[in-house]
Amino acid sequence: MTSSLNFKYFEIFFGLCTAGALIAQLHKTLKTKKTKDFSMVFIIGIIIKNMLSFTVGFINNLTGLMLGSFLLILYNIPIVITYYFGRQD
Repeated sequence: MTSSLNFKYFEIFFGLCTAGALIAQLHKTLKTKKTKDFSMVFIIGIIIKNMLSFTVGFINNLTGLMLGSFLLILYNIPIVITYYFGRQD
């Protein structure tokens, strides 16, 4: 039981690290409204992968996986919107 408890804290830590890594990039993207260097095939693939990861995390009660996947989905949706509706220069 102790090892699963310790792993639970690592999961949460990994999810928070994912969130921390995304904040600066999302801020820059929303500030500049430029995403022309992004590949939409890759971004949409990442969104689908993270939806599946979130589902696996939900089914297996893996909080860190759910948190990290959910935050990556929230990060990538504005990228897609900005790519299609942001500045085109």
